[in-house]
Amino acid sequence: MRRGNPELRKRQFINVVENTIYDCLKIFGYSKAPNIFETQFDTATIMIFAQGNRGVESAIYYDYQKFQRVFRDCDDQNRVYRLIHIVAHEMRHYYQFRQVTAKKPRENDSIVQEWKADRVIRNNSEHNAYFGDVRELDANAFAYMYMADRFGVLLNGFGIPNNYRVRMNNYVKKLYGTSHFVFGSKYAKCFS
Repeated sequence: MRRGNPELRKRQFINVVENTIYDCLKIFGYSKAPNIFETQFDTATIMIFAQGNRGVESAIYYDYQKFQRVFRDCDDQNRVYRLIHIVAHEMRHYYQFRQVTAKKPRENDSIVQEWKADRVIRNNSEHNAYFGDVRELDANAFAYMYMADRFGVLLNGFGIPNNYRVRMNNYVKKLYGTSHFVFGSKYAKCFS
């Protein structure tokens, strides 16, 4: 595959972010989108969902320049896929926040309670606090399913530990049961 243009132009970047946000909102059954702001992070973070409180609205913050640096060696299509994956992940955090704070959540109570507890599952990873967090497991699983469903692709080499897909599979089975559509043959390769 040839290397692409080293930059995903800013307008295109924002369009991809907005389109992914609105597609996720449709999946979640919501119409109100979080605000979107550009920033610069001092950490490895490229994008983050920040939950609102005390009258401040929820927002997704992104570091455009860092995204360009981190994914500069990807071809154009792969760069767009990685951006969509990141946005889908952050939108799942938006959904979790809406469910945890809702008077009548759409998810069943055991799932909402799991998210409220913000529990960490031991996973023998260097970054256990992040990769073991139940909200992160859920957001990563959602992003993988989203990419498989919408584009028929799985992103590899995304900084996820080797055993993490199996961990996501076990987590999703525990919360949603083995009859959930994600356990059909369509998604089998996502979690192996």
